[in-house]
Amino acid sequence: MNISEDIKKKIYKILEDPHTSNFKEISPEELYQLQNVFSFGRSEYFLKTSGLIEKFTEQKKKDLEKFIDSRKINSLRIFSEFIKVAQALNSNLIKFIPLKGLHLNLEIYKNLAFRNIRDIDLLVKQESLISYLECMFEIGYRFKNSDIKPKDFKYSSYHYDIPVLINEHGIHIETHLEVINDKFNQLIFEKSYKKKYSDNLCLDFMSNENLIIHLIYHATIKNGFDNGLVSIFDVMTILKRNKIDLPLLMNSAESLGLKKNICYFLSIINYRFDDIKIDQEYLIKKDNLNLSNYEDLILMNYADEFSFRLFNKRKKYEAFSYEAFLSESGRSKITLPDFFRRVFKIISSFLKTIFLISTNKRFRVDVKRVKEINKILEGK
Repeated sequence: MNISEDIKKKIYKILEDPHTSNFKEISPEELYQLQNVFSFGRSEYFLKTSGLIEKFTEQKKKDLEKFIDSRKINSLRIFSEFIKVAQALNSNLIKFIPLKGLHLNLEIYKNLAFRNIRDIDLLVKQESLISYLECMFEIGYRFKNSDIKPKDFKYSSYHYDIPVLINEHGIHIETHLEVINDKFNQLIFEKSYKKKYSDNLCLDFMSNENLIIHLIYHATIKNGFDNGLVSIFDVMTILKRNKIDLPLLMNSAESLGLKKNICYFLSIINYRFDDIKIDQEYLIKKDNLNLSNYEDLILMNYADEFSFRLFNKRKKYEAFSYEAFLSESGRSKITLPDFFRRVFKIISSFLKTIFLISTNKRFRVDVKRVKEINKILEGK
């Protein structure tokens, strides 16, 4: 699906003012494209605030409203659980930092409908891991796919996180021991700030500069441009509502090897939103074809996470290493079920990707563009 410049202007108009309603003339094809883009970015709520939802058929409108409401209810449920988890960690003096949706809802939006939460993402220091797990087990969490106890858990450096934790209500917690790399972890904790909400709830947050770096990394090169326009809305809103130290942001990004990626992303925001002005020294030229491809991949990328993993060198060459098996099971001893489970997972992902590449031209185009853009972002 090619996104026309006219459609892009409508998208950014909605992001800039979610309650805009100036869409009297819109064709069924344009409406279809807008729905695809907002759904890809898990941002269907904007279809409702902008009034576009009224232009769908009665049944489609009803289905969308039901879906939007269910997502908001689920976000409320998860957010409520996060408060309980945070209080338990506070009482055990375990330092953690809420990531992504939790941070954004607590500090930026204060409206769960704008930024849905699918699970609880936390950053924990590796030296606190066992204490953290013991606390989580005490309040009813277990490893989703393993019956091991905290004292028997073995951490693997293959992934940035540990196996998912889950409680009896099906709420997932993704526990990160690293964000991007060890250097960024140090930056996060060095620049973090504390906010007290009550006598038994005090939270640490990463700085806005580091939050922007994390959001852009997560939306682009982490899993292959699979977050959609919600990432643009996130960074745009942070820039609008907070004073950002751009030299500090760029110096941090450069130290992480991410400066070029940050420049590309900020260029989109600078050119698309009139009331955000970023120094030209940090921008990519507006007519740069790579910038246009970069923007298209963010808005609607068919090359999903499977193709990214397939073509990611580290994932490919270390897929059957001991560390890879350990990262999924958490057990130092790899069992036959562990082995066959991972083999099946990798083979099925591989076959799915090969099938999609062979049958879907747009998928092939996006796989190629993701690879080309990643090479550009990794270059000097």
